[in-house]
Amino acid sequence: MTATMLATLLAIALNAPAQGPAARNDRDRCPRDVDAAFAALDRSLRSLGDDVDRVGNERDRKKLRDDLNGAIRASERARNEACDAAGGRSDSPIIVVPAPAPVPEPRVLSAAGFNELLGTVKKESFDDGRLRVLRAAMVGDICVTTDQLKALMAVPAFATGKVDIARIAFPRIIDVERVYLFNEVLTFASDKADMAAFQNTAGTHPACRLPRR
Repeated sequence: MTATMLATLLAIALNAPAQGPAARNDRDRCPRDVDAAFAALDRSLRSLGDDVDRVGNERDRKKLRDDLNGAIRASERARNEACDAAGGRSDSPIIVVPAPAPVPEPRVLSAAGFNELLGTVKKESFDDGRLRVLRAAMVGDICVTTDQLKALMAVPAFATGKVDIARIAFPRIIDVERVYLFNEVLTFASDKADMAAFQNTAGTHPACRLPRR
Protein backbone atom coordinates (compact mmCIF):
# COMPACT_ATOMS: atom_id res chain seq x y z
CA MET A 1 0.00 0.00 0.00
CA THR A 2 1.63 3.26 -1.11
CA ALA A 3 1.54 6.55 0.79
CA THR A 4 -0.66 8.03 -1.95
CA MET A 5 -3.21 5.22 -1.62
CA LEU A 6 -3.16 5.61 2.18
CA ALA A 7 -3.84 9.34 1.94
CA THR A 8 -6.63 8.80 -0.61
CA LEU A 9 -8.45 6.16 1.45
CA LEU A 10 -8.18 8.21 4.65
CA ALA A 11 -9.51 11.29 2.84
CA ILE A 12 -12.47 9.36 1.42
CA ALA A 13 -13.44 7.86 4.76
CA LEU A 14 -12.79 10.93 6.90
CA ASN A 15 -14.91 13.11 4.60
CA ALA A 16 -17.86 10.76 4.97
CA PRO A 17 -20.96 12.11 6.81
CA ALA A 18 -20.41 12.17 10.56
CA GLN A 19 -23.97 11.53 11.75
CA GLY A 20 -24.74 8.35 13.63
CA PRO A 21 -26.58 5.45 11.98
CA ALA A 22 -30.35 5.73 11.68
CA ALA A 23 -32.58 3.19 13.39
CA ARG A 24 -33.48 0.11 11.36
CA ASN A 25 -35.59 -2.96 12.02
CA ASP A 26 -34.49 -6.54 11.47
CA ARG A 27 -36.01 -6.71 7.97
CA ASP A 28 -33.96 -3.82 6.57
CA ARG A 29 -31.11 -4.73 4.31
CA CYS A 30 -28.40 -2.85 2.40
CA PRO A 31 -28.30 -3.05 -1.44
CA ARG A 32 -25.62 -5.47 -2.58
CA ASP A 33 -23.57 -2.90 -4.51
CA VAL A 34 -23.50 -0.46 -1.57
CA ASP A 35 -22.67 -3.24 0.85
CA ALA A 36 -19.85 -4.55 -1.39
CA ALA A 37 -18.34 -1.09 -1.93
CA PHE A 38 -18.13 -0.29 1.75
CA ALA A 39 -16.88 -3.79 2.58
CA ALA A 40 -14.01 -3.26 0.12
CA LEU A 41 -13.22 0.14 1.67
CA ASP A 42 -13.28 -1.38 5.14
CA ARG A 43 -10.84 -4.13 4.13
CA SER A 44 -8.51 -1.60 2.54
CA LEU A 45 -8.50 0.62 5.61
CA ARG A 46 -7.78 -2.26 7.95
CA SER A 47 -4.96 -3.54 5.73
CA LEU A 48 -3.22 -0.21 6.25
CA GLY A 49 -2.45 -1.14 9.86
CA ASP A 50 0.77 -2.96 8.95
CA ASP A 51 1.89 -0.08 6.72
CA VAL A 52 1.26 2.43 9.50
CA ASP A 53 3.30 0.35 11.95
CA ARG A 54 6.28 0.56 9.62
CA VAL A 55 6.40 4.38 9.71
CA GLY A 56 9.71 5.25 11.38
CA ASN A 57 8.79 8.37 13.34
CA GLU A 58 6.80 7.69 16.53
CA ARG A 59 4.78 10.92 16.37
CA ASP A 60 3.85 10.43 12.70
CA ARG A 61 3.00 6.80 13.38
CA LYS A 62 0.61 7.71 16.23
CA LYS A 63 -1.03 10.43 14.12
CA LEU A 64 -1.60 8.00 11.24
CA ARG A 65 -2.97 5.33 13.58
CA ASP A 66 -5.44 7.82 15.13
CA ASP A 67 -6.48 9.00 11.64
CA LEU A 68 -6.92 5.41 10.51
CA ASN A 69 -9.15 4.53 13.47
CA GLY A 70 -11.21 7.67 12.81
CA ALA A 71 -11.49 6.74 9.14
CA ILE A 72 -12.78 3.27 9.97
CA ARG A 73 -15.46 4.72 12.25
CA ALA A 74 -16.43 7.31 9.63
CA SER A 75 -16.67 4.58 7.01
CA GLU A 76 -19.05 2.59 9.22
CA ARG A 77 -21.29 5.62 9.77
CA ALA A 78 -21.31 6.45 6.05
CA ARG A 79 -22.17 2.86 5.17
CA ASN A 80 -25.23 2.88 7.44
CA GLU A 81 -26.43 6.19 6.07
CA ALA A 82 -25.93 5.09 2.46
CA CYS A 83 -27.98 1.96 3.12
CA ASP A 84 -30.76 4.03 4.73
CA ALA A 85 -30.81 6.46 1.81
CA ALA A 86 -30.90 3.70 -0.81
CA GLY A 87 -33.79 2.00 0.98
CA GLY A 88 -32.97 -1.23 -0.80
CA ARG A 89 -33.11 -4.82 0.35
CA SER A 90 -30.95 -7.84 -0.26
CA ASP A 91 -30.25 -11.20 1.27
CA SER A 92 -27.09 -9.88 2.89
CA PRO A 93 -27.46 -8.25 6.32
CA ILE A 94 -25.60 -5.07 7.14
CA ILE A 95 -22.44 -5.97 8.98
CA VAL A 96 -20.81 -3.24 11.04
CA VAL A 97 -17.28 -4.23 12.06
CA PRO A 98 -16.30 -2.73 15.42
CA ALA A 99 -13.28 -0.47 15.61
CA PRO A 100 -10.10 -2.26 16.65
CA ALA A 101 -9.38 -2.33 20.36
CA PRO A 102 -6.61 0.02 21.54
CA VAL A 103 -3.21 -1.62 21.73
CA PRO A 104 -1.27 -1.00 24.96
CA GLU A 105 1.78 1.24 24.95
CA PRO A 106 5.20 -0.37 25.52
CA ARG A 107 6.26 -0.69 29.15
CA VAL A 108 9.47 1.34 29.24
CA LEU A 109 11.73 1.10 32.28
CA SER A 110 10.88 3.93 34.67
CA ALA A 111 13.61 6.32 35.80
CA ALA A 112 13.74 4.60 39.18
CA GLY A 113 13.76 1.13 37.66
CA PHE A 114 16.49 2.03 35.20
CA ASN A 115 18.67 3.64 37.86
CA GLU A 116 18.38 0.47 39.91
CA LEU A 117 19.35 -1.66 36.91
CA LEU A 118 22.25 0.62 36.00
CA GLY A 119 23.52 0.55 39.59
CA THR A 120 23.40 -3.25 39.65
CA VAL A 121 25.26 -3.50 36.34
CA LYS A 122 27.96 -1.12 37.61
CA LYS A 123 28.49 -3.26 40.72
CA GLU A 124 29.60 -6.19 38.56
CA SER A 125 33.37 -6.25 38.03
CA PHE A 126 33.37 -8.23 34.79
CA ASP A 127 31.41 -8.22 31.56
CA ASP A 128 30.05 -11.71 32.14
CA GLY A 129 28.35 -10.57 35.32
CA ARG A 130 27.02 -7.42 33.67
CA LEU A 131 25.53 -9.41 30.82
CA ARG A 132 23.96 -11.86 33.25
CA VAL A 133 22.25 -8.99 35.10
CA LEU A 134 21.05 -7.43 31.85
CA ARG A 135 19.63 -10.70 30.52
CA ALA A 136 17.72 -11.19 33.77
CA ALA A 137 16.25 -7.67 33.45
CA MET A 138 15.33 -7.85 29.74
CA VAL A 139 12.37 -10.21 30.11
CA GLY A 140 8.61 -10.04 29.63
CA ASP A 141 7.35 -6.79 28.13
CA ILE A 142 10.16 -4.53 29.41
CA CYS A 143 11.44 -2.01 26.84
CA VAL A 144 14.23 0.60 26.86
CA THR A 145 15.02 3.90 25.20
CA THR A 146 18.18 4.67 23.25
CA ASP A 147 19.35 6.97 26.06
CA GLN A 148 18.96 4.19 28.61
CA LEU A 149 20.85 1.72 26.45
CA LYS A 150 23.63 4.22 25.78
CA ALA A 151 24.07 4.63 29.54
CA LEU A 152 24.32 0.85 29.97
CA MET A 153 26.84 0.57 27.13
CA ALA A 154 29.01 3.20 28.80
CA VAL A 155 29.70 0.89 31.76
CA PRO A 156 32.11 -1.65 30.18
CA ALA A 157 35.63 -0.37 29.51
CA PHE A 158 36.08 -2.34 26.30
CA ALA A 159 34.12 -2.29 23.06
CA THR A 160 33.38 -6.03 23.21
CA GLY A 161 31.31 -5.58 26.37
CA LYS A 162 29.52 -2.56 24.89
CA VAL A 163 28.55 -4.48 21.75
CA ASP A 164 27.37 -7.49 23.79
CA ILE A 165 25.09 -5.24 25.86
CA ALA A 166 23.67 -3.70 22.69
CA ARG A 167 23.04 -7.14 21.19
CA ILE A 168 20.89 -8.12 24.20
CA ALA A 169 18.86 -4.91 24.42
CA PHE A 170 18.50 -3.83 20.77
CA PRO A 171 15.23 -5.73 20.15
CA ARG A 172 13.67 -3.85 23.08
CA ILE A 173 14.44 -0.31 21.89
CA ILE A 174 11.27 1.74 21.38
CA ASP A 175 12.71 4.81 19.62
CA VAL A 176 14.29 2.93 16.73
CA GLU A 177 14.64 6.11 14.68
CA ARG A 178 17.55 7.08 16.98
CA VAL A 179 19.67 3.92 16.67
CA TYR A 180 22.25 5.86 14.67
CA LEU A 181 23.30 7.48 17.97
CA PHE A 182 24.97 4.25 19.07
CA ASN A 183 27.79 4.89 16.62
CA GLU A 184 28.93 7.59 19.04
CA VAL A 185 29.51 4.99 21.75
CA LEU A 186 32.07 3.02 19.71
CA THR A 187 35.39 4.30 18.37
CA PHE A 188 36.70 1.79 15.88
CA ALA A 189 35.13 0.89 12.55
CA SER A 190 35.44 -2.84 13.27
CA ASP A 191 33.38 -2.47 16.45
CA LYS A 192 30.76 -0.41 14.63
CA ALA A 193 30.58 -3.11 11.97
CA ASP A 194 30.00 -5.76 14.67
CA MET A 195 27.06 -3.74 15.97
CA ALA A 196 25.73 -3.01 12.49
CA ALA A 197 25.39 -6.76 11.94
CA PHE A 198 22.45 -6.88 14.36
CA GLN A 199 21.22 -3.28 14.15
CA ASN A 200 18.19 -4.40 12.15
CA THR A 201 16.90 -6.18 15.28
CA ALA A 202 16.21 -2.81 16.92
CA GLY A 203 12.61 -2.59 18.14
CA THR A 204 11.64 -6.03 16.86
CA HIS A 205 10.42 -7.41 20.18
CA PRO A 206 6.59 -7.68 19.94
CA ALA A 207 6.09 -5.79 23.22
CA CYS A 208 8.27 -2.86 22.14
CA ARG A 209 6.88 -1.93 18.74
CA LEU A 210 5.50 1.56 18.45
CA PRO A 211 2.93 2.85 18.38
CA ARG A 212 0.90 -0.33 18.37
CA ARG A 213 -2.10 1.97 18.57
